[in-house]
Amino acid sequence: MAEQKLKLKGCEIVFANMEEKDGFKRSLTIKVDAEKEKAITEFWKANKIGKQNPGVPSFKEYEGTKQMNLSFNDNTKFAYLNGTSEQSLGWGAKIDLVVNAFTYNNKFTGGKDKVGASLSAVLVTAGRVTGADADLADLLSGYEMAESNNDEAEVEDKAAVDDLPF
Repeated sequence: MAEQKLKLKGCEIVFANMEEKDGFKRSLTIKVDAEKEKAITEFWKANKIGKQNPGVPSFKEYEGTKQMNLSFNDNTKFAYLNGTSEQSLGWGAKIDLVVNAFTYNNKFTGGKDKVGASLSAVLVTAGRVTGADADLADLLSGYEMAESNNDEAEVEDKAAVDDLPF
Protein backbone atom coordinates (compact mmCIF):
# COMPACT_ATOMS: atom_id res chain seq x y z
CA MET A 1 0.00 0.00 0.00
CA ALA A 2 1.25 3.50 -0.85
CA GLU A 3 2.27 5.96 1.83
CA GLN A 4 -0.66 8.24 2.62
CA LYS A 5 1.53 11.13 3.81
CA LEU A 6 4.46 13.05 2.39
CA LYS A 7 6.62 15.14 4.72
CA LEU A 8 8.82 17.87 3.21
CA LYS A 9 11.19 19.99 5.28
CA GLY A 10 12.84 23.28 4.41
CA CYS A 11 10.36 24.37 1.74
CA GLU A 12 10.44 27.95 0.51
CA ILE A 13 7.18 29.70 -0.29
CA VAL A 14 6.79 31.50 -3.58
CA PHE A 15 3.16 32.56 -3.04
CA ALA A 16 0.59 32.15 -0.27
CA ASN A 17 -3.11 32.38 -1.12
CA MET A 18 -4.64 32.42 2.37
CA GLU A 19 -8.22 33.27 1.36
CA GLU A 20 -10.50 31.60 -1.16
CA LYS A 21 -11.52 34.18 -3.74
CA ASP A 22 -12.22 34.58 -7.44
CA GLY A 23 -12.55 30.81 -7.80
CA PHE A 24 -9.05 30.13 -6.45
CA LYS A 25 -8.69 27.77 -3.51
CA ARG A 26 -6.48 28.50 -0.54
CA SER A 27 -2.99 27.22 -1.27
CA LEU A 28 0.74 27.57 -0.76
CA THR A 29 3.05 27.54 -3.76
CA ILE A 30 6.53 26.22 -2.97
CA LYS A 31 9.86 26.15 -4.82
CA VAL A 32 10.73 22.63 -5.93
CA ASP A 33 14.37 21.55 -6.05
CA ALA A 34 15.55 18.16 -7.40
CA GLU A 35 15.15 16.40 -4.03
CA LYS A 36 11.61 17.69 -3.47
CA GLU A 37 10.67 16.97 -7.10
CA LYS A 38 11.72 13.32 -6.67
CA ALA A 39 9.78 12.92 -3.40
CA ILE A 40 6.64 14.59 -4.78
CA THR A 41 6.78 12.64 -8.04
CA GLU A 42 7.12 9.31 -6.20
CA PHE A 43 4.27 10.19 -3.81
CA TRP A 44 1.93 11.30 -6.63
CA LYS A 45 2.74 8.18 -8.66
CA ALA A 46 2.33 5.74 -5.74
CA ASN A 47 -1.05 7.23 -4.77
CA LYS A 48 -2.29 7.96 -8.33
CA ILE A 49 -3.09 11.55 -7.31
CA GLY A 50 -4.85 13.79 -9.80
CA LYS A 51 -7.99 14.12 -11.94
CA GLN A 52 -6.78 14.58 -15.52
CA ASN A 53 -3.45 12.76 -15.30
CA PRO A 54 -3.45 10.48 -12.22
CA GLY A 55 0.01 9.89 -10.77
CA VAL A 56 1.67 12.89 -12.41
CA PRO A 57 2.20 16.03 -10.30
CA SER A 58 1.55 19.38 -11.97
CA PHE A 59 4.74 21.36 -11.56
CA LYS A 60 4.94 24.83 -13.05
CA GLU A 61 8.04 26.70 -14.06
CA TYR A 62 8.34 30.45 -13.70
CA GLU A 63 11.50 32.40 -14.49
CA GLY A 64 13.61 29.25 -14.24
CA THR A 65 12.16 28.13 -10.89
CA LYS A 66 10.12 24.92 -10.65
CA GLN A 67 7.08 25.36 -8.40
CA MET A 68 4.15 23.40 -7.05
CA ASN A 69 0.82 24.61 -5.73
CA LEU A 70 -0.49 22.72 -2.66
CA SER A 71 -4.03 23.37 -1.47
CA PHE A 72 -5.22 23.42 2.12
CA ASN A 73 -8.58 23.52 3.89
CA ASP A 74 -10.21 24.30 7.24
CA ASN A 75 -8.73 21.12 8.75
CA THR A 76 -5.14 22.06 7.92
CA LYS A 77 -3.18 22.81 11.08
CA PHE A 78 -0.65 25.68 11.12
CA ALA A 79 2.03 26.25 13.75
CA TYR A 80 4.33 29.25 13.90
CA LEU A 81 7.90 29.34 15.25
CA ASN A 82 10.38 32.15 15.84
CA GLY A 83 7.78 34.92 16.21
CA THR A 84 6.04 34.13 12.92
CA SER A 85 2.28 34.34 12.32
CA GLU A 86 -0.17 33.88 9.44
CA GLN A 87 1.00 37.26 8.16
CA SER A 88 4.50 35.76 7.87
CA LEU A 89 3.39 33.48 5.02
CA GLY A 90 4.52 34.87 1.69
CA TRP A 91 7.48 35.00 -0.67
CA GLY A 92 10.60 33.59 0.93
CA ALA A 93 8.95 32.17 4.06
CA LYS A 94 10.36 28.81 5.15
CA ILE A 95 8.05 25.94 6.07
CA ASP A 96 7.95 22.23 6.80
CA LEU A 97 4.79 20.51 5.62
CA VAL A 98 2.80 17.28 5.44
CA VAL A 99 0.67 16.44 2.38
CA ASN A 100 -2.08 13.82 2.75
CA ALA A 101 -3.49 11.73 -0.10
CA PHE A 102 -7.23 11.10 0.10
CA THR A 103 -9.87 9.33 -2.00
CA TYR A 104 -13.05 11.15 -3.00
CA ASN A 105 -16.10 10.47 -5.12
CA ASN A 106 -18.54 13.24 -5.99
CA LYS A 107 -20.76 14.53 -8.79
CA PHE A 108 -17.68 15.91 -10.59
CA THR A 109 -15.93 12.50 -10.74
CA GLY A 110 -18.78 10.76 -12.58
CA GLY A 111 -19.17 8.20 -9.82
CA LYS A 112 -15.52 7.16 -10.00
CA ASP A 113 -13.06 7.24 -7.12
CA LYS A 114 -10.33 9.86 -7.55
CA VAL A 115 -7.37 10.65 -5.32
CA GLY A 116 -6.53 14.17 -4.25
CA ALA A 117 -3.81 15.72 -2.13
CA SER A 118 -4.03 18.43 0.49
CA LEU A 119 -1.80 19.98 3.12
CA SER A 120 -2.65 18.59 6.55
CA ALA A 121 0.03 20.39 8.59
CA VAL A 122 2.32 23.37 8.04
CA LEU A 123 5.09 24.50 10.36
CA VAL A 124 6.27 28.04 9.61
CA THR A 125 9.92 28.31 10.63
CA ALA A 126 10.83 31.70 9.12
CA GLY A 127 8.71 34.56 7.82
CA ARG A 128 8.36 36.08 4.39
CA VAL A 129 11.07 38.28 2.96
CA THR A 130 10.29 41.87 1.97
CA GLY A 131 12.17 45.02 1.08
CA ALA A 132 11.41 46.21 4.61
CA ASP A 133 13.51 43.31 5.97
CA ALA A 134 16.51 44.50 3.97
CA ASP A 135 15.94 48.10 5.11
CA LEU A 136 15.69 47.05 8.76
CA ALA A 137 18.86 44.94 8.46
CA ASP A 138 20.60 47.99 6.98
CA LEU A 139 19.47 50.17 9.89
CA LEU A 140 20.45 47.59 12.49
CA SER A 141 23.89 47.03 10.99
CA GLY A 142 24.53 50.76 11.07
CA TYR A 143 23.41 50.92 14.70
CA GLU A 144 25.61 48.01 15.75
CA MET A 145 28.65 49.66 14.15
CA ALA A 146 27.99 52.91 15.97
CA GLU A 147 27.59 51.01 19.25
CA SER A 148 30.66 48.84 18.98
CA ASN A 149 33.13 51.10 17.19
CA ASN A 150 32.80 54.33 19.10
CA ASP A 151 34.21 54.18 22.62
CA GLU A 152 34.11 57.98 22.95
CA ALA A 153 30.34 57.96 22.44
CA GLU A 154 29.97 55.61 25.41
CA VAL A 155 31.99 57.98 27.62
CA GLU A 156 29.91 60.95 26.45
CA ASP A 157 26.67 59.02 27.06
CA LYS A 158 27.78 58.18 30.63
CA ALA A 159 28.60 61.83 31.27
CA ALA A 160 25.21 62.84 29.88
CA VAL A 161 23.47 60.35 32.20
CA ASP A 162 25.43 61.72 35.19
CA ASP A 163 24.23 65.24 34.30
CA LEU A 164 20.54 64.31 34.45
CA PRO A 165 18.67 66.13 37.24
CA PHE A 166 16.95 62.99 38.54
